[in-house]
Amino acid sequence: MSKKETNSKIIWNAISAYPMIFVSILFVFSKNNKYLEGSFIKNHAKAAFIIHLWFLFTYITFVSNWLFSSFVFQGIALNTIIAASLFLFLLGVLIFWAYKAKNWLPFHIWEIVNITKKEKIVSLNWDITFDEKWKLTIILSYVPFIGFLNFAKYKNSSTIQNSTKLNLIITSIIMLLYIFWYANLWNFLWLLYIIFVVFIWINLFSTWELFSINITKLYSPEEKHSLFIALKRYLRSYFTSSSLNSISIFIKEVTETQKQEEVKNEKSLAALKDTKLPKTLIYIPFINIIFLFIKKSKYSFHIKNGFIITLLFTLTLLASKFQFIPYHSSILFLIPISYWLWYLKNRLAYKMPFIYDIYHLISLWFLRTRSFNKTYNVEKNIHLKVWETKK
Repeated sequence: MSKKETNSKIIWNAISAYPMIFVSILFVFSKNNKYLEGSFIKNHAKAAFIIHLWFLFTYITFVSNWLFSSFVFQGIALNTIIAASLFLFLLGVLIFWAYKAKNWLPFHIWEIVNITKKEKIVSLNWDITFDEKWKLTIILSYVPFIGFLNFAKYKNSSTIQNSTKLNLIITSIIMLLYIFWYANLWNFLWLLYIIFVVFIWINLFSTWELFSINITKLYSPEEKHSLFIALKRYLRSYFTSSSLNSISIFIKEVTETQKQEEVKNEKSLAALKDTKLPKTLIYIPFINIIFLFIKKSKYSFHIKNGFIITLLFTLTLLASKFQFIPYHSSILFLIPISYWLWYLKNRLAYKMPFIYDIYHLISLWFLRTRSFNKTYNVEKNIHLKVWETKK
């Protein structure tokens, strides 16, 4: 058979993978067939399989489980609008990729989605320097709650930060689906996520390839907190100053100030005594109240963080009792509790973003109330003395 005929068969095999889901799966795992081997047909078969999974996900989410069906516009339910839009988009993508296969254009599975021409959302790392411990660390960073500890421990590793952020997003979505009674949907999403993690694990341990979704541009809680403070200063400067610096300058100043303040506080805390109680209890609601009686400790900042967690947890329980929110919404607290436990070991002066600000506001309110009461009592005593003198 001529080379032209061989290429023609390969092309038509690649095209046929797009309309037929089971064919695409067979092509991905097929061996010892010259018409089904090579990167060209394998990559197109993987692309076809992924698009079929998206079709299935769209159907189960918006058609079978009626997600967002309660919202109706002009007599059409929102889930119908979303499902129809996604089906049309996926169909267009499927036709475009089949067109690429027909024209013998190479295709790489990690080129599915791009932010720009240079920065890809889906990437494949060919670095072969991962040792066994590091590979296991990467896999554990995808495990809900356990992986959150790695975010603090490996804060200088973009690989771990990236996988942990993805873990946080998926875990949060699944927990919200569970809270609002989308049982079938959260079970299905769990299954997809498990398949995704197993795929990464097999790829990493067998081929040394690290398949990852690049979301490094997504801000961490600390980065969001710095951005929030910088934005407040930026707007204040706009209304009070004649000149205005770039927002990036404000962000840099806030970040540097916070780092310097933390280093300064770390040195002060290092001289204080340790606590005899188990440190892991600091972030356990209600139990951590006992730490409030320890006036000076290395973990004073964490104790304050933990106190606000208990306060918010109590408010959540009260809100659920009066049916303002679903009764099991409190499970969301598992995320911050597990997320920041590791900071007990390596960041004594850690101020939990937004959470510590609540403690700071409460402290200011108590100080002002105390100051007002002292002033009021002094004035009252003066009036009494004057009245007694006159009498």
